[in-house]
Amino acid sequence: MNRLLFAVLVFSIAGAANAKAKAFEAQCGGMLFRVEAINKGHPLENEYRLSVKDAGKEKALFVANEGGWFHAKCIKAKSGKELLLFQSYCGGSGCAEDRYGIVDPGSLQLILTPGTENVGNSKQATKIIGYEVPYLPREKDAFCCE
Repeated sequence: MNRLLFAVLVFSIAGAANAKAKAFEAQCGGMLFRVEAINKGHPLENEYRLSVKDAGKEKALFVANEGGWFHAKCIKAKSGKELLLFQSYCGGSGCAEDRYGIVDPGSLQLILTPGTENVGNSKQATKIIGYEVPYLPREKDAFCCE
């Protein structure tokens, strides 16, 4: 094996071993939600795993692996129902920041996802919650993931 290929392989393995994970948890609608933030070295390589603890078991709900940022907050819709709102977006000037997801804690269903494309969906989120969707990075009580 040539030296350059060997060096690349060693650094790749070391980088994977150095991936750091942090977990953030919050109650919403009587359920415990968890976001595991995995930093693989650079913010644009971040991965976020949203799950819920239900009957003692963890259920995966959404994985954001486009890198960048993820924020989550329990909100009350205009109807009074609690919903978990999250915002997932990549970094940079070409990234749509208004990419939202909404989880219904009662059914544990994703009623809105950020989607796989770099397209905002704040109008759909606003329609679901009944008022203008907040920009979560500015919300002091967002529980994840600065």
